[in-house]
Amino acid sequence: DRALEICQLFNLVALRGEIFEFYGNLYREQQDLARAVEFYDRAERAYDEAGVELTRTELWEERGLLALQMGDLREARSLLDRLVEARSRDEMGRQRAVLARGRVRLAQGEAEEARAELTEALQYFRAHGLYVNEAPAPMLLAVSLHTRGDDGACPEERSDEGCPSFPRRRPSRVISTPR
Repeated sequence: DRALEICQLFNLVALRGEIFEFYGNLYREQQDLARAVEFYDRAERAYDEAGVELTRTELWEERGLLALQMGDLREARSLLDRLVEARSRDEMGRQRAVLARGRVRLAQGEAEEARAELTEALQYFRAHGLYVNEAPAPMLLAVSLHTRGDDGACPEERSDEGCPSFPRRRPSRVISTPR
């Protein structure tokens, strides 16, 4: 609440949108879906007031995941399809939207299509060292393979050909804690 007060005081309207979006994410993770919708709506209004294009935020991605969680696969897919298209010139943003859409495609029973997209996203994230984005991709790929019955179809040597494997590399910067 203090962050919102500061945003109000200094007229940081776009930042207010991000804070509302984060609250929506928090409520979504806590399964308080009505509150999540409320805060996503507030985020959208704040972004609109600030003149921020929604496709440049994570709001549609988050709303798509909320719709998936609520069982509205059509709405989830629609939001994420539009986001993937809108981010055609922002490859990292597009691949993040593809990752979210992969979850929806799996829920819709489109395992093969999901696998193809998730493989592309995984390769992009690995090539650019985007470990936070890379982490869920192998798990989603494993789900796509399991769905089609290929639980054991990925020998380790094929890991770069669309079969899931967890990252072997470590981030170049390691944060150490005092002992």
